[in-house]
Amino acid sequence: ESTRLAYEKHRPTHVIHLAAMVGGLFKNMSHKVEFWQQNVAINDNVMHWAKEYKVQKLVSCLSTCIFPDKTSYPIDETMIHSGPPH
Repeated sequence: ESTRLAYEKHRPTHVIHLAAMVGGLFKNMSHKVEFWQQNVAINDNVMHWAKEYKVQKLVSCLSTCIFPDKTSYPIDETMIHSGPPH
């Protein structure tokens, strides 16, 4: 509800989405399902209300923890599913 209220109050035309449940590498590794579920819900909520309030541009940033441990740099979004998350 707080996300909807923020969109209602501010009526943004552009959104930079940085919200996430984070806890560091070891907490991420020991609570994989909980982190995944919460972050999918957060992302879905931000994108849903952006669509409802006709946001012109939405930029969404991801944690580097979603990328495989063994990867080449620089990294980009095409590499997310190149192996298990870090």
